[in-house]
Amino acid sequence: MAAIDLLFDWAATSERMHQVVLACLLEKTKLLDKLDIGIKCNDIKLNIETQNRLYDFTIIVDNKKHVHIELKIDAPLEENQIIKQIKNLKNEEMLLYFLIGTTRLKWDKEKILSICKKQDKENVKESIETIGLQELREAVNSLTTNSIDNDLRDLAAAYGTLLNKIEDYTNAFTDKKLAEWNRYDWIGYFSTLNDKFDLGGDWDYVPNRSGGFMGFWWKIPKEIAEKNFYGYLQLEHDKLCWKIFVSEKNMQSKLRNNFSTAVIETAIKLNLGAKKPSRFGLGKTMTVAVFDKDYRSENTDKIDWNWTKEIFKKAELVLEEAKKYLNEQH
Repeated sequence: MAAIDLLFDWAATSERMHQVVLACLLEKTKLLDKLDIGIKCNDIKLNIETQNRLYDFTIIVDNKKHVHIELKIDAPLEENQIIKQIKNLKNEEMLLYFLIGTTRLKWDKEKILSICKKQDKENVKESIETIGLQELREAVNSLTTNSIDNDLRDLAAAYGTLLNKIEDYTNAFTDKKLAEWNRYDWIGYFSTLNDKFDLGGDWDYVPNRSGGFMGFWWKIPKEIAEKNFYGYLQLEHDKLCWKIFVSEKNMQSKLRNNFSTAVIETAIKLNLGAKKPSRFGLGKTMTVAVFDKDYRSENTDKIDWNWTKEIFKKAELVLEEAKKYLNEQH
């Protein structure tokens, strides 16, 4: 189909393109039934960018039930946006999040429902569902075996192939040389790392004057509002850094220098190569020391999970010992 070929000439992660395809499949096929979220329908009407663009679009099922849809590919899902959406959710309405690209690696139903709880909106939790990449792909692929219009079948087949491609973006790092990684590789790696080692960390893009980087951080205290200073660990692409946060400006340089000394001296005792950064920064968050090798692998150009696990274990021990020293001094 020429029209489908033209459509998929768009970037694979174009949110607008995904909106167009999903809206078509939801309205013209049994995709909503296939998603297995408890909605069976005979008739669907579609409204685009409903409630002053609060939702991407709304489908009206059998002229009564409203299902509001928010679609995210690689764009961030902001907490303020979720709060507005759940506050505007009326009785008998449903809110359905499609989390398809890298957004799926940061958000899930549990995290969204935690916002409902904070907003004292637990009464709407039964009306909220999330659809991830795998669920959507399986539902879309199942359409190709149904007796539907040939054009719609072709669209579903092409869209299923596209969803496979998007998943490959964040899985390709496992077979790539370390020096060839791009943004999607770092996102896939950090997400996998977090789950594999149960780090309880988080990742995101960190802008700076040099152009920014994909970062991952962990060992940050839960109640940071009560802390004037604390140490934590951060990955900045292939660099493993020991960091410090200091809220009081007049204490920043002193605590940074003291913590740097404590980290490096502790690392030496544990036979872990740590060195000062090329230059000390200023501000609330500062790097105090950097691991002197690539934490992803010691001698190869592919991932070595065992090497990383051992390095992290030592790096966390260095952090804890250095924090003890810093707390004793201040």
